[in-house]
Amino acid sequence: LDSKAVTNLHGITLDETRTIVSNAGPGDNFQCNLISPIMESDCVAAQIKFKILCDNTNGVYVGVTPTHLQASYKGYAACGRADTLVYRCRDGDKRLNGRWSSFNTKPPGRKGGKGRYRKGEQITITFYRNWRSLIVEDLEGMVGRMAFDMSFPPDCSFNFFVDTCLSSQSVSIVSSRWIRKS
Repeated sequence: LDSKAVTNLHGITLDETRTIVSNAGPGDNFQCNLISPIMESDCVAAQIKFKILCDNTNGVYVGVTPTHLQASYKGYAACGRADTLVYRCRDGDKRLNGRWSSFNTKPPGRKGGKGRYRKGEQITITFYRNWRSLIVEDLEGMVGRMAFDMSFPPDCSFNFFVDTCLSSQSVSIVSSRWIRKS
């Protein structure tokens, strides 16, 4: 990732490498971070791996959102939109076509209100344009595949995103790769 990897939409503080997303807002506040580069229509697949840097993942969301919608967030997170693909770190649920449903059925690493993941654990999400799907993996292996039936124009561009809702929640971008048509 280059030095412009994360778009700072809502007061997020980023480290000097711009690969750490950290919510520095007061208390309970939703903040959205779009990750670049944009997955343009020539991007057939993209993958990003996140490392959890906080103790509380109840309020950390990762996923894919159509790029053209970013102007409409106006301080709101992408995770609440009906046209995003979202993985919720609190419980391993997914948001698809505007509805939350059970997704990660493996027993969580811990119980209670602090979320499914511990500090240091990693989540990988892979976006496949032609398959119209998002695959989620964690340290235990594949969580599952989200196939989406929303209609997007063929040339629709997408961004990975990280949303946080509590002060001090943070993740780092461990690795990423984009595969473009040849």
